[in-house]
Amino acid sequence: MHDIKCLTVLSADRVWREDNGKFGMAGIFERLNALEYPTQIMPFYLYVRLSDVYAGKHELIARVIAEKERADIASVTVEFETPEDAEVFQIHYPIPPLQLNNPGNYAVHLSIDGVGIAKHIIRAFVVGGA
Repeated sequence: MHDIKCLTVLSADRVWREDNGKFGMAGIFERLNALEYPTQIMPFYLYVRLSDVYAGKHELIARVIAEKERADIASVTVEFETPEDAEVFQIHYPIPPLQLNNPGNYAVHLSIDGVGIAKHIIRAFVVGGA
């Protein structure tokens, strides 16, 4: 058994897999803007590209943490299986609507089979207004 590595994490409004195996994405972002807080954001997707994935069942957990408050605001668990060792493996999954109480950094901590593999930061800002 070897260590699974995270090569890429992207947040996007939509992610889909085409019949030919290619992934499509729309609205890739690392920044969220709102007129005021608290605010609720719409569901979005995470696209994750992994390397050195060994054959078998795996559990991927994404925990969304409000860094300012040091509070978990969401957790999503996805189970997947690879029939054989994969040099590169791609997966996408939805994150439900989130309540953001303050502007600041929101960290998505990813772990596979209980081992942390990545941290993806989404920054929330106050913009516009009267």
